[in-house]
Amino acid sequence: MLATLAAACPSAHAQSVLLALDGEPGDRLGTAVASAGDVNGDGFDDVIVGATHDDDGGSNAGSARVVSGRSGVTLHFFVGDSAFDRFGRSVSGAGDVDGDGFDDLVVGAYFDDGNGSNAGSASIFSGRSGDLLYRFAGAAAGDQFGWSVSGAGDVNSDGFDDVIVGADRADGIGADCGAANVYSGANGTLLFSFEGRLPGDHFGECVSGAGDVDGDGHDDVIVGAPGAAPNGPGSGSARVLSGANGLSLYTFTGDDADDRFGTSVSGAGDVNNDGFCDVIVGAYGDDDNGSLAGRARVYSGIDGTVLHTFDGAAAQDHFGFSVAGAGDVNADGSDDLVVGAYRADVNGSDSGSVRVFSGATGATLHTFHGDDAGDRFGTSVSCARNVDGDGHADLIVGAIADEAGGGGDAGSARVFSGAGTLGTSYCGPAAMNSSGLSGVIHATGWRPAVRNEITLHAAQLPPGQFGFFLASQTAGFFMPPGSQGYSCLTGDIGRYNLPGQILTGPEDSVRINLLAVPVNPAQAVLPGETWNFQAWYRDHNPALTSNFTDGLSITFL
Repeated sequence: MLATLAAACPSAHAQSVLLALDGEPGDRLGTAVASAGDVNGDGFDDVIVGATHDDDGGSNAGSARVVSGRSGVTLHFFVGDSAFDRFGRSVSGAGDVDGDGFDDLVVGAYFDDGNGSNAGSASIFSGRSGDLLYRFAGAAAGDQFGWSVSGAGDVNSDGFDDVIVGADRADGIGADCGAANVYSGANGTLLFSFEGRLPGDHFGECVSGAGDVDGDGHDDVIVGAPGAAPNGPGSGSARVLSGANGLSLYTFTGDDADDRFGTSVSGAGDVNNDGFCDVIVGAYGDDDNGSLAGRARVYSGIDGTVLHTFDGAAAQDHFGFSVAGAGDVNADGSDDLVVGAYRADVNGSDSGSVRVFSGATGATLHTFHGDDAGDRFGTSVSCARNVDGDGHADLIVGAIADEAGGGGDAGSARVFSGAGTLGTSYCGPAAMNSSGLSGVIHATGWRPAVRNEITLHAAQLPPGQFGFFLASQTAGFFMPPGSQGYSCLTGDIGRYNLPGQILTGPEDSVRINLLAVPVNPAQAVLPGETWNFQAWYRDHNPALTSNFTDGLSITFL
């Protein structure tokens, strides 16, 4: 079933939602999420989302949807070939596989029966046309090939991006030892085939490109084996493997039995800014901060040392069930990390949460939470690259059981701004109002003017007062007669009225129309223009007066 696209809107847990995708009942949209790269060549990064139980291709055939970062429209909609394929269990951008200048996609279908019952498959699609470029099949029945997929970067250094596919139930040297294959983007040939070391390792449960870890000019890969038993049954492991020769560069291990270290793995970018790519591994079963609180560790690419260790906030959080490199979220020059805890209980049992960490310091940059009990927000996480063109890497998060689409297990995916909110505050702090606080303004939505999706939010206001929002292309600073606050705008000023023109306080918002800003005469916002915004309101402090929030400046794309 096709997911629905919701406009950006404020919520209690996040003021930075750029894009909201909701599945239909039973779809389990958000099982997997990833950046798609720039699929349509418009200069904006796009996203891909999997829904394993979508019925468009047959009962539980599954689907994967590619959505434009610039316009929010669906660019491609792929479905499984047959009922119960579970297509969309894994999705990833594949880089430019065919060298046509457009980024391509890879999607796994772990229950595909083309080469035997549940042998699985992985398909590579052209980003430009949506055509099928390659389809790879599991070697034998029950392999579950395609349980995990990822772009691998340019492993063989031939100028074409390659892909890696995991088969966590492959039986190469024993039952469920697992396997992972790397395929050439240039011609689809098998470059490497890796296997688990012992039965039950489930090697390949998660795979990822690791970037050039050892600095030899070849991109490397990382593969998780959460069933491995180096430090007790299910302690888990993760191997970093050379793209040049397939040799193992590092093997990292879980600390204790049942840590399930390696359930999630990812390239982390250059976290410590030393010129070498690093990696992150999740262990949702780690008990150091309470039973199944979970953990994620970041390892240096240059020497394998531990750079950061992050722990779940509470028992049963399953923190580390999903991990990813986040790109440079805070634009400080170091790549950051994102970790999901899909069983966290902040907004009800299993509502889920996600934390974004600074690569430079390990500090928490952002925390997002699922809206309601049972959402399982954080089932999947990924960097979305720079979707809104503001210079900050953005994030995409899946919530497999979110009911926002109107029924059980509809699922959802949300793209969050790495910058937190849009624009730059100025002319503050504003004068204190009768609530004892200074009014503030911020915005959510998309910087591309063509999207026409901007919502202004004013906060820390006295309740029940007459007020409205203002817009101008000219910034200023002066105190109007009879006011206790300062106007941050001058020149031709337009006014956005609220319903009833009453600010409900302590926060209010208005969706503004960028196609007709109410200056005189009304005009459309054009790419490259900078507009300034502010909220004005009446107050009694203690006598009748008026006041303003601070100002907000947004340069549109």
